[in-house]
Amino acid sequence: MSRPPRSALAALATACVLIVAGCSSDQYVGSGDWTLKPEAQTPQGQAPGTPEQTPPPTTTDPQDPTKDPNVRATGLDQPWAVVGLPDGTALVGERATGNVTRVFAEPDVPQEFAFTVPGVDGTGDGGLLGLALPPNYLETGLIYAYITTATDNRVVSLNSAGVAVPILTGIPKGPTHNGGALAVAPDGTIVIGTGDTGNPALVGDMSNLAGKVLMVNQFGDPVTGANPVVQTGFTDPTGLCLGDAAGYLIDAGAGPAGAMAGNALYPIGQSEGLSGLTPLISYSGQTAGAAGCVTGGTAIIVTGLDSQSLMTSVLDASGAPTADPALSITGTYGRLRAIGVDVATGGIWVATYNRDGFGQPAADDDKVLLLPPPAGGGGGDVS
Repeated sequence: MSRPPRSALAALATACVLIVAGCSSDQYVGSGDWTLKPEAQTPQGQAPGTPEQTPPPTTTDPQDPTKDPNVRATGLDQPWAVVGLPDGTALVGERATGNVTRVFAEPDVPQEFAFTVPGVDGTGDGGLLGLALPPNYLETGLIYAYITTATDNRVVSLNSAGVAVPILTGIPKGPTHNGGALAVAPDGTIVIGTGDTGNPALVGDMSNLAGKVLMVNQFGDPVTGANPVVQTGFTDPTGLCLGDAAGYLIDAGAGPAGAMAGNALYPIGQSEGLSGLTPLISYSGQTAGAAGCVTGGTAIIVTGLDSQSLMTSVLDASGAPTADPALSITGTYGRLRAIGVDVATGGIWVATYNRDGFGQPAADDDKVLLLPPPAGGGGGDVS
């Protein structure tokens, strides 16, 4: 198969990660006690509160003049995923522990422990690897997560208490390259990037879910036909973002220990096969280590592990990058991985990743930041 089904591409054509689209009227509902955070109510409707559980250590004193105004949470362990909620808060997931922390846009509000995702296996590079917000969130209170378990990788729904309900199971698990890129289109289509589990031979098997882009509905059924696979040829997806006319996947690829040099951003919907994938932007040298992405309009913003930067690219009318990526906050916070949009303001949630064994963590790492969108931008090392 050389291209995904037309209807699958149509799901991407209207997707925009910067917009929480209108709610659907399906009957898939969650459980849990939801309450509105009054000071954070938005015109989008009522958003859930936080479960009444004991929070972990909080941030420094908000009256401390030395406190970084961008920092919203500290003391986390390898935060891999972040998702912004309509009330202006965000949920941040730790890879190895499966712990989820709620963080607030207001700098004087301390972070709160939300829940631990059950059954997460954080050995190797597996664990809690993705969080995403479905369009009917305000109706159901559910978010989606990509997790590694003792037997597989899978996509689950989570309610406010962290109760997990499987959506798609049986994604192969391995000692490495467990993938975990996750996003949701406004029509509810769940888009998933999976790794090759360290076994490249699985990539060419279209009946196997490893090394692929998958599209399923909220029940885990393929959006078209009998096969959720719409694209293959990937090694280790770490980021996936949907724009208003296209979707993009970041593949970490192969590199030296601790590095991700040579990784790239690919458009979703290209020809399958390792030789058929053409990067839109390749990252190396000062831009090495692309990890996560958000996109909206003509900009793609990417987090960098090795580059320790936010890397902003601008696309022209044809969808091609216009110049090299514009780097910002380089070296200020160390390695950067998780990224998401503050849907209430358009700001950017970013999490550091300095406790992975390759960074140089500060005493209060890892952190969650709330930043304004970087200005400027260019294209990339286009290949």
